[in-house]
Amino acid sequence: MRARVHTTNQIRFGYKWLGRDLSATYARSTYRSRWRYTNKAWMPHINNLEMCANGYHFCPRFIDLRLWAFTGRTGQAHVELWRVAYKGTTIYGDQKACTSDLRLEQRLASFPELSEIYGSAPFDVELAAYRDIRRLAHALGIAHLQ
Repeated sequence: MRARVHTTNQIRFGYKWLGRDLSATYARSTYRSRWRYTNKAWMPHINNLEMCANGYHFCPRFIDLRLWAFTGRTGQAHVELWRVAYKGTTIYGDQKACTSDLRLEQRLASFPELSEIYGSAPFDVELAAYRDIRRLAHALGIAHLQ
């Protein structure tokens, strides 16, 4: 699927895995040191969006979280699942999106809570989330995966 770009001032919602220090688990180290997400505050606006390079990345659909359940480059075993709000310019890809304006809206689950949902050891939770994202959605009361 070819990426599509959309611009709106309407606030929309998506999902994001973050480290326990609210850093992006897949970001390059230079990006992680530059930004720390803050609950309920809009992050600084980013121009010149580019998928996988520049902008705030997230999953607009809950079902795509399974593809990003592994801890990424940071190797953090303690990740948190957040509901995020976004607006502005957004690039939509196949299983993720990149936007110019994003804020953390609500922490949905911490890693210990995810362990309880799946009944697994920490690294098994990542694999379980990948294999069975519907179980996580049900436990969190999320009705629509798409």
